[in-house]
Amino acid sequence: MTELADSSINLQLRAWVKKEDYGRVRAELIRAVYEGLTRAGIEIPFPQPDVDIRSKE
Repeated sequence: MTELADSSINLQLRAWVKKEDYGRVRAELIRAVYEGLTRAGIEIPFPQPDVDIRSKE
């Protein structure tokens, strides 16, 4: 865990691989983590701005 942010818990994963395998392994890890979180029912929060429109009346 690297941070308790406003609406998230930020985690960091480190893996040691050969330089030539970095891109493939990174993509596979991202996919595996995302799929694991989805199976566990954990949703990824995304920032969502609220816009309040007021009339001058």
